[in-house]
Amino acid sequence: MRSGEIKQVVDDLALVSKLLHLSPKMKTYEVVYGQSADRNRIPMVTCSVLVGILTDLGAQIAVPDTQVKNGATKPSLGLIGGETRPTIIVKTEARSRRRMPT
Repeated sequence: MRSGEIKQVVDDLALVSKLLHLSPKMKTYEVVYGQSADRNRIPMVTCSVLVGILTDLGAQIAVPDTQVKNGATKPSLGLIGGETRPTIIVKTEARSRRRMPT
């Protein structure tokens, strides 16, 4: 590592310590699941459950065959598991949409 890289690492660690209110006396911390923890633990809440829900919902969106054929999206999976009706119904229009300027 070059001296510039070492300084960047030191600066990054100082910023993380400040943002997480970590004690400069502690050298190791345990990362735990939850919204709060004691002084030598860093609480973290994951969004994996939310990601799973959004993935399931996204798989049920009806998309036009033309968009599947041109590679713009994947085909709908329909109902997942033992479901008898969709959780949510999302329909797309076949007409072309005006593109937003980039």
